[in-house]
Amino acid sequence: MLSYDPDEKPELDPDAVEEGIRLQMHPINVTCDEPDAKVGDPSGVSFIAFAPFIPREGEGIQLEDGESCQVKRVIYKLSRRPGSKMVMMVPNVYAVRLFVDPK
Repeated sequence: MLSYDPDEKPELDPDAVEEGIRLQMHPINVTCDEPDAKVGDPSGVSFIAFAPFIPREGEGIQLEDGESCQVKRVIYKLSRRPGSKMVMMVPNVYAVRLFVDPK
């Protein structure tokens, strides 16, 4: 569910989806990009996370490696679960990595 390839879409683990639904959480596709990155640049990270809320513009996300990103946009995309007729509206969060002064 994690990808460093800008052309690859993170896969959604069916077991994680079931657990997220059971815990009443939403699947969220997150892209944390480098500042000033252009479309197609080999930078940043994309992943799917589950949360009980949708991050809003301006909020911060601290990644597992300690890096931080600031949410810039939230775009909703329609997606169909494999083998299901149900259509989900999945939030896609675009964030930009924050540089921390090492002082």
